[in-house]
Amino acid sequence: MALIESAAGAGLRWFKRSIERRYGDERDQWDEDARLQIGFGLSHHQVLDAPDDGDSASYHIELRVELELADQDITAELSCAVQFRFVDVSAPGRKEIEEFLRDHALEYVLGFVRAAVADQTRLIGMPTAMLPIRTPSWDEVLPMLFDDDAEASDDAPPAGIASV
Repeated sequence: MALIESAAGAGLRWFKRSIERRYGDERDQWDEDARLQIGFGLSHHQVLDAPDDGDSASYHIELRVELELADQDITAELSCAVQFRFVDVSAPGRKEIEEFLRDHALEYVLGFVRAAVADQTRLIGMPTAMLPIRTPSWDEVLPMLFDDDAEASDDAPPAGIASV
C-alpha cells in the first residue's frame, strides 16, 4: 500500500519568516546578483508512544524547506517544516518514502512557501513576489534528502537532514 493511503494529516511549523526592504541609497547601491536559494531537509521516525492529544499516528515524515530570495528591493528568508502523520505504518522503505515525497509532499510544502513569499512582500507594501515557475526538480532535491552512497532499496534508510 502507498504511504499516501495511510496519511492521517499534516502540521506546519515556521522557524523563520523574515523580510527586509531596501530604500534609497541602500537600494541603489545594491550590487549583488538577484538570487533564489532553496534547501531541503528530511527526518522521519516511528512513533513509539501515543501522544496525549489523541493523535493515533504511527509514523512521521518531516520535510523542511529553507529559502532565501534577494534582489535590489528585498531580501526574504523563510524556513518551515511540514510533518506528515501516518497511521498503521511501520518503517516504510526508502522507495516508499521517496514516492510520497516526490508525488505529494514536495509540492505541498512548496505551496506554503509560495504563499508566505507573496504574503511577506505584500505586508511591506511591495508588489506580490512570486517564486519562479521552475523550482527545484525532484532530481535536484533527492540528493539533499538522501545519502548518495546509500542504494535506493527498501532496506536503505534515508540519510537524514541535508541542505544546500
